[in-house]
Amino acid sequence: MPCKKVTVLMAVYNGLPYLEEAVESVLRQSCADFWFYIVDDGSSNGTAEYLATLDDPRVKVWHRRNQGLASSLNFALEHVDTPYVMRADADDICLPERMETQLDFLEKQLDLVACSCDIEFTLDGGPTGLYSHLPRRDSEIRRTLMSGGHALCHPGLMIRSCVFKELGGYVVSGVGEDWALFVGLVSAGNVENIPAVLYRYRLRGGSLSVRYAVEIQKEKKKALAPWVGRRPFHFVFPTALADLLYRQSLVLKIKKRGCAAALFVLVAGSLSPVRAVKKVCREAKAKSR
Repeated sequence: MPCKKVTVLMAVYNGLPYLEEAVESVLRQSCADFWFYIVDDGSSNGTAEYLATLDDPRVKVWHRRNQGLASSLNFALEHVDTPYVMRADADDICLPERMETQLDFLEKQLDLVACSCDIEFTLDGGPTGLYSHLPRRDSEIRRTLMSGGHALCHPGLMIRSCVFKELGGYVVSGVGEDWALFVGLVSAGNVENIPAVLYRYRLRGGSLSVRYAVEIQKEKKKALAPWVGRRPFHFVFPTALADLLYRQSLVLKIKKRGCAAALFVLVAGSLSPVRAVKKVCREAKAKSR
């Protein structure tokens, strides 16, 4: 089916050695007709030189001084004139059918402002057999977000451009810009997750989500504050540490260090018991599918 309606947005800072694989996964989508906007956010490790080698009429590259992910994505969003925006990160993999599946989903469900998808975790570029099955329906997504849980895959989003622009793009606040976007999207309309793995998320120690776990939790709390009002909310530091421990337990599982992984999960559960119960319920539900 034609995909003239989609622009892919990617921002990158020192993206080597993973950038090439990420870019190629976008260019090899089953839909061939789309725009691919890449913003180099002041890289210094050869990223600019790699981007200069791209010889594809669908690709447009901008080079800017380092201003952060949110600022760079907002810059690219200003140039979008297609009905839909698809996000992708510079170190992850889009499965070939991702764009076609998400576009078809949004075209058939006009009440949706955006959709996301399930995730497969990878380590060193290889499959791990570990997945994140996100809540599917809008009501489930809202409940999960309100409790501070993981309900949407930020780089796995496809969004109606008119809504994205009406929200003003991203809130530029350092890190954790995805949470303000999540709240904006569910405030603007309905959002759903497609129950299919369409995105591969790379686990690595140097990622922003690991390095700035506490800061991201603070931004999450700030984004959710107007939405949840004065309802009780998780403490920032324990929740951030619990998230970090859960991520590291995945890496330990992959490396077949089961006892260490179990210990990490146990400590994470003690830091955030409510989240631990919800995590077990989600995993049980995913296994029953």
